[in-house]
This record gives sequence, C-alpha cells and structure tokens, in this order.
Amino acid sequence: MHRRCLIGALCVVASWGCSGAGARSPAGDSYDTSLPAFQDPASTNDAPEISRSQGTPGGVVVLWPRVVLPRKGEMPDEASTRQLAGRLQAKLASMLRDKFPGVPVDVRPEPERVCPRAGCVAASVGILFTRSGKGGCTATVLASRQGDSPARLVPWAGGVKLKDETVPFREAPELRVRVMDHAACESLIEEAGKRDPEVEEAIRGVLR
Repeated sequence: MHRRCLIGALCVVASWGCSGAGARSPAGDSYDTSLPAFQDPASTNDAPEISRSQGTPGGVVVLWPRVVLPRKGEMPDEASTRQLAGRLQAKLASMLRDKFPGVPVDVRPEPERVCPRAGCVAASVGILFTRSGKGGCTATVLASRQGDSPARLVPWAGGVKLKDETVPFREAPELRVRVMDHAACESLIEEAGKRDPEVEEAIRGVLR
C-alpha cells in the first residue's frame, strides 16, 4: 500500500467518486476508483480528498492535483512528486488571478482534489498529473462549471490523447486520457506555459 500512495494521503490512483471497486483505462491499466460518499462540508469524517470548501458563487475553486503514478516498476520520488503537484497548482492559481482579476480564487490544500457530491457552488479547476518512473510527466487541466457539471479536459503538458473531451462529474479522468509522450519533469512548468492560452479559454468558458 505504501508503494501506491503518497505521504499525507496523496493516493496513487484515487477517484472522483465512482462507485465501482476498479476500472480499466484505454491503455489497459487498472485503477482503484472507489471513494467514500460525501457527508457534510464541515465533517471531519469525510474522505480527505473531498474539498472542505465549496467556493464562492462566481468564483473558482482550485483543487489539489490528482496524481497518478505507475502501478509497477520504478516509482518516482514522493517528495519531488508532491513538489511538482504544488507548483502546477500554484501556476494555475496564478493564471486565474492574473487573467481574471476580481474573481474569488479558493486554493485547496493537499489532498483536497474533488468537490462534494452536490458539486461546488463555484466553478472548479483541477489537474490530472501523471508521472512515470523514468522522469516523465504530463498534466491535463480539468475545468468545470458550478454544481455537478462534467469537466472539460485540456492537455497542458506532455503528449496525451483524449478519449473524450469531457469527463462526467466525479468520474476518474485518467480513464479518458491516454499518455502518448511524457514531458521531462524538470521542464514541466515551462512546457505547461506553452498551452496556457488553451487553459485560459477553457476556464473562461466555465465562468460564463
């Protein structure tokens, strides 16, 4: 189990609330897609992955990245993976504050990566962050309107092929994304910056 989760409950392949015990990606990889049901925003008994904030109407909740690591073989360093996830989230929050001045931005701490079952009252943005055991990374942004809306998938860094352009609310996005080519993890933030305009457009769409 320690090989499949990051310290501090950052699970390797946690889900967005699918009820099944497992699922299979287009590439044939298996993932755990179970997640305890949401009870109450203020409850300490909730799964730690559920956001304790629903945001502000007209604002954006920036969720902690959803991290997917290899199931077999060499495992990447946990501390550097967490650091990269934090840098991706910080970059996304910085973009929001820069491009959408006046819009309330609520940045959620690790490991809060999913809105409550009824959805957030604000729009939400998250990141699917995958990392190989050989120094390769990808990042895909997930942008959702308020409530239980589907998330639009926007490739951000690395080469990915989308099975669908959206994923239903709280379903595992990695099942809709196939990694074709990793970006070097050390240049992940710079690579993501090249596609910032596409991410900005997607976020603008969920704020309308």
